[in-house]
Amino acid sequence: MAADKYVFVTPMYNLGFLAGLKMYIDSVCVVGKTFVYTATGPVRLLKDQGRKCLHIHSSGGFHFGKKEDHSVPYLKSIMGFMGIEDFEAIVVEGVDAIPDRAETFKVAAAERARKVAIQF
Repeated sequence: MAADKYVFVTPMYNLGFLAGLKMYIDSVCVVGKTFVYTATGPVRLLKDQGRKCLHIHSSGGFHFGKKEDHSVPYLKSIMGFMGIEDFEAIVVEGVDAIPDRAETFKVAAAERARKVAIQF
């Protein structure tokens, strides 16, 4: 709760991310600390405090933006649920699907990361 910026770096495993990250999320998404329930719905306790989240995510295939992507959308949703709406994702994908272009994919993601870092 004291942090202003959050950075998550995850590989895609079976269309999601590792169970350890889910356990971490469950331990920080706590009623009374990061959100509360009211008669009119949940209230995001980390909202309007200038907090940012960066998610760097890798995948061997091409899943980002598709219905089977349960990583980036979930993390964006849970961060928003707590009130952290400034969410940026850097995704490097396809490194196993097209191995001869893997280095190109990685270089492009690294360049995007440098640009995002300037404003993060």
